[in-house]
Order: sequence, then structure tokens, then C-alpha cells
Amino acid sequence: MAENKGHANVIPIKDTQRAKELGSLGGKAKAGSKHISTHIRNMLNDPNFELKLKNGEVIKGAPMEAIIKTAIAKAVSGDIRAFDILAKRGWGDKIDMTSGGQPLTALVKFADDNGTDEDNSS
Repeated sequence: MAENKGHANVIPIKDTQRAKELGSLGGKAKAGSKHISTHIRNMLNDPNFELKLKNGEVIKGAPMEAIIKTAIAKAVSGDIRAFDILAKRGWGDKIDMTSGGQPLTALVKFADDNGTDEDNSS
């Protein structure tokens, strides 16, 4: 007879229909369930959100707006990390630096392999 290894209350279910009846969906979520990231996004964008601070003040509104406003205030005051987060999340990793639709000019002149400037005026 096979030896039970400490799990006397666990009985393996071999019938797939019986397993589905007991809630085992083979790794699939139940119909209508939401992923945790969906719950987080919904809560961050909830306009009816209220937070009571230690001093008794109640803050109302979407938490995402407060987070973004705080990041903007920090970036304006010189926080490079906050600026970097806003730039990456707002515009993506590659920011096109242009002036009136024209590329910005370099502040230094570039030399080719012969040591002459790009415009051949060395």
C-alpha cells in the first residue's frame, strides 16, 4: 500500500469534470475576475477616492493626479529623478529635441578623420 506523506486530507482528483466542480480551473481565473494591475489602475484613477490625513484633513480626488502633481513639483524644483520619470512616462524613452521643427544645432564642431571640421574650414 502507498505511503501517505503527511497530507492525509488531500485526495487527488482524477476526474476533470469533478475538478472543475470543485473550483480547479487548471490555472485559469474565474470568469469575471480582474487582475491585480486592473484593480490598481482603477483605484489610482477613482475620482471618488478620499484619504484622511493624520491632522484630520480629508483629501478627495484621483490619487494618480496627486502623484503626478507631486512629481511635477519635484521636477520643477530640480529633482532629476522626478523629471526622468515624468519624461519617460509622458513621452517615452526617446524625446525628439527640436526647435521649431528644425534639429537643434550642436554646441561644438565635429571633425572628420583628417582633423578638419565638417564644413571643411579648418
